[in-house]
Amino acid sequence: MWKVMADVTGTQTIIRTIHLLRLMASQSAAGARLTDLARATRLPAPTVRRMLRCLLQEGMASQDPTTRRYHLGPLVAELGLLTSHHQRRAALCQPMLDRLARETGDTVYLAIRSGFDAVSIARATTDGPVRITTTQVGDRLPLGVGPGGVVLLAALEHAEAEAAIATVEPALATFGGFGAAELRSEVAFARQRRFAISRERITPGLSGIGVAVPQIAGHPPMALTLGSISARIEGDRCEWLAALLHAAARDIAALLEGGDARAVPAVDCTQV
Repeated sequence: MWKVMADVTGTQTIIRTIHLLRLMASQSAAGARLTDLARATRLPAPTVRRMLRCLLQEGMASQDPTTRRYHLGPLVAELGLLTSHHQRRAALCQPMLDRLARETGDTVYLAIRSGFDAVSIARATTDGPVRITTTQVGDRLPLGVGPGGVVLLAALEHAEAEAAIATVEPALATFGGFGAAELRSEVAFARQRRFAISRERITPGLSGIGVAVPQIAGHPPMALTLGSISARIEGDRCEWLAALLHAAARDIAALLEGGDARAVPAVDCTQV
């Protein structure tokens, strides 16, 4: 139990909020009930409910719609990526992204799933004629918008993917005017072919291809994607790019798990 003072403003409110987050973290598996949180903090249930509502709005907490229990939210994991520990891990992957960008002449991204969004955490561009800069590191897109979001959806169990699609559906119309039915088709394609293609969802004339990074214990789900002008995401080149991305995704997983990553194989792009 924590000592609770009468003052409910300023630093005391911050301390109480941190206590709530610690309680949710300590019960991360089963989740925390409102009554348990109120009892542990010795705060009135309405006060705790208001604090939780704010945390939910900001992504610092989440609530299971069935059990009504509270868990840490996706923003907590996202902020954790900004610590020096996770920045070093992202930096480990950068040489692989740079190699892919040089070999393909396109822009390469590494993204993670954060709640119902895909968040770009690293990017590599090329000095060649194709240089895509529409998506920056730190940008968030709803799951399903772009190839990374599609493969992240495809990696979910069917019921979980359907819940995510229902959540992001209102935002889909602003990205190329597509809806849930078309997104389901893209997810089905990704599950069958093990890669996703997204055509001009974010920027006219630009398309992308992406694969899922093998799941890594202790890490959020990740996707490796490549963006280019639409004419370069066509035909046999898609198959070649998918194979190259899969090889690099396996290397990223091995590297982040502490194994030795193989060098991404050098490929003469003029032969593709």
